[in-house]
Amino acid sequence: KMAAYLKKNVFLVLTIVVLPFVLSSSYGNFSMMVTKNEINNICTKKYVNSSLCYELLKSTPKIATLDFSGLVKYLIKYQSHNVSDAMNQIKLSAGNATDLQTIDLCVRLYENVLYDTDHHILTALAAKKYFNVHVYISGSNANIGTCRDELVEMKPRLEVLITRSNVISNIYSIIVMMVTKNEINNICTKKYVNSSLCYELLKSTPKIATLDFSGLVKYLIKYQSHNVSDAMNQIKQHNGFDLQTIDLCVRLYENVLYDTDHHILTALSAKKYFNVHVYISGSNANIGTCRDELVEMKPRLEVLITRSNVISNIYSIIVCILNCYLQDEKTQ
Repeated sequence: KMAAYLKKNVFLVLTIVVLPFVLSSSYGNFSMMVTKNEINNICTKKYVNSSLCYELLKSTPKIATLDFSGLVKYLIKYQSHNVSDAMNQIKLSAGNATDLQTIDLCVRLYENVLYDTDHHILTALAAKKYFNVHVYISGSNANIGTCRDELVEMKPRLEVLITRSNVISNIYSIIVMMVTKNEINNICTKKYVNSSLCYELLKSTPKIATLDFSGLVKYLIKYQSHNVSDAMNQIKQHNGFDLQTIDLCVRLYENVLYDTDHHILTALSAKKYFNVHVYISGSNANIGTCRDELVEMKPRLEVLITRSNVISNIYSIIVCILNCYLQDEKTQ
């Protein structure tokens, strides 16, 4: 059991969403100074510990001189000192603890976290390898959580260490929520993306704040599957119109639904992102063919034309995430 926890860079839980740190000014607010309103926006997010957030961001004068990219770097370095102090605190507890196996496990997990923070995370951040930053932070948070779970079970419980680990996890959440807004902006302001639909879809769904990029694409593909299925049933209900067009659209949507539920999700699981892109392009072409036929049909079924536009726009959002964040990830 213990050995499984110690395998370096084996990440038990991915709790952090949309985390590549986009640092150039063309990607939004990262070149802007951190204002009081921005701090309020960060600290009132659902997944952030508000009291800790305000204490951390308002009580440090240096933060008022930083832009967002500088604040991310500052928080990562702050987290490094926090992890180091906690690790030393764990080591000092060995003399009073009865479960030395748990103490030893936590020390080694924290050593991994500290190494990843001081080397991999800061290096990836400097190189703008944002997917790597995301993976290492997710893994670090998982390792902290593993130690915390063991400490909770230990007798007697070392409450001070449990509390310290919660603080570290909460700081990771602050970093995540600080950049989430900017990442959604980066996706939704792309030229080929319908911004209003994108913001409505990505900001109104709380679950999205618990996903990484691969999880977000999977969520959107499954969402799209339900959307396509509902649209297909809606088309079938209009069988009193041009039956040739209706029949064509039903068959096209059946193909799209099959590809979505089978080929696309299978390729995504295998990290074959080029294949995902190819199948999405084919599905979008089928939706476009149906839409073109519906536009020519008399009378025009505007509700179905609008529905097909929404489906195509969601495909554009998925393609944007693939192109921006996942296409460079290698199959393990």
